[in-house]
Amino acid sequence: MSGQTPASPGPSAGAGSAGPNDPAGLLSQAQARALADRVLSLATGADQTRVNISSEWGGNTRFADATISTSGGVTDTSVTVTVTIGKRRASASTNVLDDAALRRTVDLAATLARLAPDDPELMPELGPQAIGTVNAFVQRTYALDPEMRAGAVSRAISSFMSSCDFLSASFTAAVTRS
Repeated sequence: MSGQTPASPGPSAGAGSAGPNDPAGLLSQAQARALADRVLSLATGADQTRVNISSEWGGNTRFADATISTSGGVTDTSVTVTVTIGKRRASASTNVLDDAALRRTVDLAATLARLAPDDPELMPELGPQAIGTVNAFVQRTYALDPEMRAGAVSRAISSFMSSCDFLSASFTAAVTRS
């Protein structure tokens, strides 16, 4: 799991702190660490367990025939659990973060690992890593609310109207923490 700390005034500490340009629901580094610790505590009986967490926000504006047809946004956090048992490894994913769903995901990864054939070339997991902060946050992308996306779409439509009779496309902006 890598932690990313956005440059101010980027995403806040997590869910429930939405402002006009704040994609609510993105996990902070501390929240992602706590989630990973919860998942790892459920992974008993495995030789090795890896947890990957991705917390994403995306907004889109679709248009056709020079008219905006839909605009929306989505926030999602997904957890992928990779379990190694002997020379066997498998993964399972979920975006449901309650304890029961996380337990089912860990159990599914373990079951799939037991069913997988031995991999004679299987390398061990790296183990705990010291991962530095990556400042990949872009404020201008983060601030693309529906009105700004509509403005971008209008400019695109205007530039194409002289050369096209029909224009259909999609404009998407996204913020991801992994």
